[in-house]
Amino acid sequence: QPQQQQPRAAQAPGFVAGLFGAKPQATATPPPSAPFMPDLAAASAPPRPQTAFQRAMTPGQLLKLLVCLGLDAFGDASYAIPALGEGVDVAYAPAQAIALRMLFQSNAVALIGFAEEIAPFTDIIPTATIAWFLDINGVFDTTAAGGRSSPRA
Repeated sequence: QPQQQQPRAAQAPGFVAGLFGAKPQATATPPPSAPFMPDLAAASAPPRPQTAFQRAMTPGQLLKLLVCLGLDAFGDASYAIPALGEGVDVAYAPAQAIALRMLFQSNAVALIGFAEEIAPFTDIIPTATIAWFLDINGVFDTTAAGGRSSPRA
């Protein structure tokens, strides 16, 4: 036997069927294209800048700190052998300058590191660690917002 079509109200329960205990079926409504009241505070508020501590605690900055501490420790280690102390610094100064340039993209930091290593009795100054501290405090930033838009001088 062919099935007879049921009346339209019985096929799709809606408001009237819901009044008499039948659960209406959930219908998928498309999400609105835009919220009725946009969040104006979120749209207009600029992102908060990170604090120096927050910048320092990133994995990249912690790794950079370890490298800087190693560079400074190696520079100080030249005094472990009394006869070679300043002679080793002549060879190490260019290597430290290149490493500082790679770490901080700053010719000024590289030049200061080179001068500190080549000058006698200045190895005690932790140039790389000081540069790291200045870096996390935004001294080398080239934009007002703290981002790096171009290579450093």
